[in-house]
Amino acid sequence: KIATGKVVTTIYESKEKARVESTNTQTSSSFGPPKTDSQNILIFDFKAQKETHLNAKQNIATVMPFMVTTMEKQMMPALGLDYVVQNLGAETVNGYKCTHFTIITTSSKNKNYPPAKKDVWITNDIGSNNLFFVGPYLYLPLGSYEATKLVDAGGTGIIVKWQVMDPISNQPNICTLTNYQPGKL
Repeated sequence: KIATGKVVTTIYESKEKARVESTNTQTSSSFGPPKTDSQNILIFDFKAQKETHLNAKQNIATVMPFMVTTMEKQMMPALGLDYVVQNLGAETVNGYKCTHFTIITTSSKNKNYPPAKKDVWITNDIGSNNLFFVGPYLYLPLGSYEATKLVDAGGTGIIVKWQVMDPISNQPNICTLTNYQPGKL
């Protein structure tokens, strides 16, 4: 194994904003200490369509338009990328009634680009959200192209599990919702 470990991600979300904290814990690598630090805290403002990256070590905050949306507008046409979302049907994950979706990234311009696949399980049992957590450090705000494709296929609600194959180790990265607490933020 190249690397093993655990990342704990906590998402606080209201109708207009979300805060994401993602911390590397119990991480080890066969190459020595991992070079990946915990992620800077992210704050998403859905009304303003902006995200803020808080860098506590340097005492700075960077505010920008949604990064995913900006990347999609620049990279997708240049690389000929597109997403195909398939509804694979109903499944139960950790006691939640879910719909299993697969998101496949394809490239029309580069035939050697291997299709990348993400599996996500979405439940409507606990409400809906404005931010989809679909891969390692990958958050899709509603309105982004990939999130829109997911919603158009029926993917509304909260993701309770995702699975992405690591292209280097050919092992899955898996995330599962372990705790959900409704309340006032």
